[in-house]
Amino acid sequence: MDNVSHYSFSFGYDPIDKQFKILRITTLYEYDTQNSSQYQVLTLGGARKKNLLWRNIQCCTNHYPYMSHDDNKICISGVLYYPAGCYKGKRHCVAIACFDVRSESFSFINVDLEDMTAEKISSYSFALIDYKGKLGACNCDTYKNLFELWVLENAEEHKWSKYLYQMPQLSVMISAVRAAGMIASGEIVLHPSYSVVHFFVLYYNLERNIITRVRLEVPLMVSGCWVHAFANYLEDLKLM
Repeated sequence: MDNVSHYSFSFGYDPIDKQFKILRITTLYEYDTQNSSQYQVLTLGGARKKNLLWRNIQCCTNHYPYMSHDDNKICISGVLYYPAGCYKGKRHCVAIACFDVRSESFSFINVDLEDMTAEKISSYSFALIDYKGKLGACNCDTYKNLFELWVLENAEEHKWSKYLYQMPQLSVMISAVRAAGMIASGEIVLHPSYSVVHFFVLYYNLERNIITRVRLEVPLMVSGCWVHAFANYLEDLKLM
């Protein structure tokens, strides 16, 4: 079997130096052995804007982005977070990788003891969000109407708080729902993974345990399509 390379790109922002950076991870999936990765950074803007070059950086832990979908990354206060598969000797584990955009250094947060299993992390319904300025991870089980939320309280001590919500019965059966993020009202924005005829989003108020369904008039190019949604996106700052 031939080896396969996978490229993962993540976008981060350093609020101190006010710089945008792109983290590129190239992972070589090798047959019958552990994967190996290379890490590179590209700085956007500043004095180097006319000569943009990828720079190699080092990580003490061989790891790769661990997701079935490649958009589950979030940058909060200058730290880029993403699920990662890590190798510690011959042992393989799953953790949350933390990339400090300013120092360009890596650290990792354990999830083994927090019921945040590899199976949940690899599912489409698992998502990382900005929960009131903290890293949040959530999993939505539409079959059991359960919404799991983990909030990172202390990264150095690997301390999480977990909350479990019994969601209201949805009027429409949805096979998979994923969180796009939390908005200023404190509601979690949920969206279906696949849209057949109509596209809609769900606003989940955790405190009141109320879900509001909003249909959006979005023309579909084909009879159905996969959906990717992003919260708190603004096309033009002039509108503010």
